Amino acid sequence: MGLPSGQEVRIQHVRTAAELLALQKPWTDLMAEAPDASLFLTWEWTSAWWRHYGAGRELWLLAAWDHAGRLIGVAPWMLTQPPEGTSGPRRLAFIFYRPPSRLDVIAQPHQKKAVCAAFLAYLAAHSQEWDILELMGVLQGSALKSGLESMGGRHLERPRVINPIVTLPGDWDTYVKTLSRKRRRSLRNARNRLEREYSGQVRFHRVTQPDELPVAMDTLVALNRARWHSRDRRSLFDSGAFRAFHQEISTTALRLGWLRLYQLAVADRVIATTYCFRYRDVFYAYQTGFDLQWAWYSPSRLILAYTIREAIRGGAREFDMLRGTEAHKFTWTNETRNDCHLLASNNWRGHRYLLVARLFDIAASGGRKVLPQNVRSRLGRIMVGRSPRTIAATDDV
Repeated sequence: MGLPSGQEVRIQHVRTAAELLALQKPWTDLMAEAPDASLFLTWEWTSAWWRHYGAGRELWLLAAWDHAGRLIGVAPWMLTQPPEGTSGPRRLAFIFYRPPSRLDVIAQPHQKKAVCAAFLAYLAAHSQEWDILELMGVLQGSALKSGLESMGGRHLERPRVINPIVTLPGDWDTYVKTLSRKRRRSLRNARNRLEREYSGQVRFHRVTQPDELPVAMDTLVALNRARWHSRDRRSLFDSGAFRAFHQEISTTALRLGWLRLYQLAVADRVIATTYCFRYRDVFYAYQTGFDLQWAWYSPSRLILAYTIREAIRGGAREFDMLRGTEAHKFTWTNETRNDCHLLASNNWRGHRYLLVARLFDIAASGGRKVLPQNVRSRLGRIMVGRSPRTIAATDDV
C-alpha cells in the first residue's frame, strides 16, 4: 500500500541548518509513526552530528510532504565533495553513516515504498549534482535497495555490514544458558573474586542525574583512551569533535530518557563503564572503558554482563553491539544482523569509483594474489588519495 491515488508528494531539498532546525517537530512526529526507525535516524542525533561534523560537507537532506502539508518522509543525506585538485566523486550518503547501523528512509511502513520512489526520482532528476550514492548500513528489505534498480546507471552491492546482536529473552537466567560453559564460569568467578576481596565495596550504578553526567563522561573518556593507548592505538575519544559530539548527545539522551550509562565501582573508584542508549526496545552498546589496573577482575566483562541484564530487566528485545566482528563480541552472542552496503552511479566518475570498489572487494576476499601491491596502491590514489584500508572500513562517530 502506498500513497492515496492521485496524492501529490512535494520534495523539499533541505540545504541549511535553519531548515534542518525547522524540521524538529514534524520529524519527531514522523518518527513516532515509523516503528523501524532507529536511534541514529532521530532528529536529535542527526542535527547534533551535523553541528559537529558538517563542516566541509553539504546538507542534502530530502523531506517529502503530502498535499495537506504533513511530513511523510525524510532521507537524511549529505554530500561530500572530493578534495580540491582531485577528480574523485561527489559522494552522497547518510548523515552519520559510520559506524553504519539500521539506516533507511524514514516513513510510515505503508508509505515507505512510495516515499522511497519519490526520493529516488528526485535523485535521478538532479543527477548532475552527485556522482556516487553510497547507502551504507541500510536495513535488509529496504525499499531503497529495490528502488535503485529503477534509477538506471550502475549499481554495486558491497560486502554487508555485520552487526553482532543479542535477541533478549524475558529473563537473565534464560540468557545465561545461551552462553558457553567457559563464559558462565568466568563471569561467576570474576564476580565472586571481586566481591570476596572487596566485600561491601562493589557497586553498580546507572547515571541518571544531569549533575553527575559530566564527571561520568570524563571517566568514560579517560578509561577508554587509556585502554587503547596501552595497545599503541588511537581511541575515538582522541578526537575533539568526537568528544564534543558525545558531550552534547549524552546530555540530550539523558533528558529524553535514552541514555544508559553504567558504572562498576569499588568504593569510590570507577573501574569500568558502558556507554549505551535505549531507544524504543533496542539497546545500543556504543563504547566501553575499564581500568587496566583492575584487569585481573575482568571488569569489562562484569559491567557488560550487568548492562545486558539491565536491558533484559527493562524489557528490551534486542541488544545491538553495532558494527564489528571483534572476537569478544561473539562470546556474548552467535547472532548477527547483516545490513546492506549499496553503491549507485550514473556518470564516468561514479562508474570509475564502482570499478575500484569492486576491485578492492576482490582483494579483501582473497584477491591480493591477483592484484599486485602496485596496482592496489594505484587504485588507492584513484579513490581520492585514500588508502585501501581506509576505503574498506573507516571508523568515525
